[in-house]
Amino acid sequence: MGPTALKPGPILLKQAAAAEIFVSRSKLSKPKRRIIAKKNSSYTVVDKAHNVKYMVVDSYSDVGVTTGQLTNDQLTGDLAEWLIAEMSKDDYDLVYLQHWMLYATKGTYTYRDGTPQSTDNIGGSQVLKNLVTARKNKTSGSVTDSDSVSHSYNFTGCKHDLLCALHGHQHEEIYATIDNLLCYVADWYGNNGSCVFGVIDRFNSKLWIYKFDSTNTYAELSLSI
Repeated sequence: MGPTALKPGPILLKQAAAAEIFVSRSKLSKPKRRIIAKKNSSYTVVDKAHNVKYMVVDSYSDVGVTTGQLTNDQLTGDLAEWLIAEMSKDDYDLVYLQHWMLYATKGTYTYRDGTPQSTDNIGGSQVLKNLVTARKNKTSGSVTDSDSVSHSYNFTGCKHDLLCALHGHQHEEIYATIDNLLCYVADWYGNNGSCVFGVIDRFNSKLWIYKFDSTNTYAELSLSI
């Protein structure tokens, strides 16, 4: 059965760790030690039971003018190379996880009631956003990294899909479809003990979000992927 014909059951994100998991890269550090990666520290986790690969992306890097400065607004060369290589493998459907949201202009991300998120341009590198959404749309082209080096990619022959992007950082629930890629930003526990989990439904092209906290159980949220 070819990859386009395979339609596994829904992916229950909260229980993904219970499936057979393969971690391609791990990083350990001593407690209380602040780490700013000197090079890309992203990794993948493969869930063979559901035919999906989670890309856990570290978009932070130690590249600022000040020694040890933490920045998120540039795409480094090693991250560009890693992303292109990983997204070109076309071995599984992909779920993109990154703490910081993908870049969008003011008002692109919205709340459940449709109100635009009011922060000025949100997220990190525009170049990173362009590269990730290129995989969603299965296009070809190139991106230029923070050292002005060009990196070519060609996703036109990919049969597996980039399903969605999942984020945090904002400490509130917002979401947007950016260049056809659904980007969902989960609420955080500090907001009345908020708890969020989701189901990726490939058959119906939906991300189902279930959320509750100490004061409320929210309506089921259905987002197109």
